[in-house]
Amino acid sequence: MGATLLFQLHLPAHTAPGTILSYFTTSLVFLGGMSAGVGLLYLFVSMRRTVDRRLNVLFGLFAMAYAGWALAVRAGYLASDVAGLLAAGRFTAVFASLGYSLLVWYVAAYADIGPRLSVYGVSGAWAVVGLASLVLPEDLLIAPPVEVSTVTLPWGETVQTVEASGALLVPLVVVSQVAFLIYVVWATVLLVRRGRTRSAVVLGIGVGWFIAMVVGDVFVVNKIIDFVYLYSFGFFGFVVTMAVDTADRAIRTEHELSALQAGLESEVADRTARLEAAQTQLVARATNDAAVAERNRLARELHDAVTQVLFSINLLAGTLGRLWRTDPEAGAKATDEVRRLARGGIAEMRVLLRELRPDSIADTDLGTLVSQLADGIGVRYGISTKAHTAFDGDLPEDVRLAFYRITQEATNNVVKHADANDLTVNLAGDHDEVRLLVRDDGVGFDTDTPTNGTMGLRIMQERAAAIGADLAVVSSPSAGTSVTVAWTPQNGTCDR
Repeated sequence: MGATLLFQLHLPAHTAPGTILSYFTTSLVFLGGMSAGVGLLYLFVSMRRTVDRRLNVLFGLFAMAYAGWALAVRAGYLASDVAGLLAAGRFTAVFASLGYSLLVWYVAAYADIGPRLSVYGVSGAWAVVGLASLVLPEDLLIAPPVEVSTVTLPWGETVQTVEASGALLVPLVVVSQVAFLIYVVWATVLLVRRGRTRSAVVLGIGVGWFIAMVVGDVFVVNKIIDFVYLYSFGFFGFVVTMAVDTADRAIRTEHELSALQAGLESEVADRTARLEAAQTQLVARATNDAAVAERNRLARELHDAVTQVLFSINLLAGTLGRLWRTDPEAGAKATDEVRRLARGGIAEMRVLLRELRPDSIADTDLGTLVSQLADGIGVRYGISTKAHTAFDGDLPEDVRLAFYRITQEATNNVVKHADANDLTVNLAGDHDEVRLLVRDDGVGFDTDTPTNGTMGLRIMQERAAAIGADLAVVSSPSAGTSVTVAWTPQNGTCDR
């Protein structure tokens, strides 16, 4: 069997009268073309998918080797001389050896069997057969006696074969074939024992077809049946069953990946919903915390400013009667101080109320806003404050708010950093031009390398830039600071 499998030489097939095609040799073309297509497909799949890449590569290479084997066998049938027959026989042996070697490695990977001595032994034996088929001389590959036999197929096609049963490599071929079959059967049993019944059935179908072809050839060799050798179809069962199984596994993998993706998308959607709910809660909590913090700040402002002012007014009011009786001039001064404190307290209260109701800023003219800021600062911190407002006109809301906030920031900087005794706030202009000046007699700073109030200056610059206004800061150490803001509609960013 082994000799006929690898070194059988075929005379050209004959076709009976009335027969149009040589079906046997044509079927070999079909096997070769189909196997080559399957091999190329799975090699392409292995380049595109990382899942089961090793299996796809091994299977693709095996299918390509089987395609070469089938076509080499057909070339032997169509050869017209001994040299052509021998060349075809050599290539048949090489492709068969390569197919056996690749298939045993594929079965090992398919059954999750690590590289063992058995795998190396079987594939190594077939590698020796393939190499010997290429390099050994003819008299060692084909040894007498030579037997010629003719087979007439049921459809009228006749095939003649020349058999050399005494070839040198016959024992190694037979041993390698038996070792291959034993290994594949053992891998199938191992799959059953591991509970992989489906994989065992698939592998069993492939090896079962192969064994059936071997048994058929044994019957032919022993003259039990009169037919052609079917060794060329031995790997066909592996190609078909393993290709279908590989495709099925790829489809099932895609389904599993799709299900996993759907699960992940559902999980992401659920997590996103929970994160959005948590974010909403955090925003609500942060808003509430900010409101509480703002209320606490305003409470401190009321305590530090208005309460102290009222306390001072109360003390002065308690002494007014005595002062007027004993010292009218001191009484008049105390009365003026009470008025000043009351006016400043009212201004400070209005400023705080506007912070509670920001929309009220838009309803108040800019001159009043600036005056109340200056008066509140003067009363609260004991700074001599002069506020001059000569403004008449209506400004866009964003411009009015920007001037208010710049004045607020500038006066706060005076309190925090300037250590000033006198503060002057001047506002002049109309709806065509507005100029604001905030000047103090404090410690000042070097404008080239400011160290104090840097954040406040940046905020003022950003607010001025937002409305297209020009802001200038002039200061020097021990010479006070002046902040000037100028705006015209031509430079503004918003229409009235």
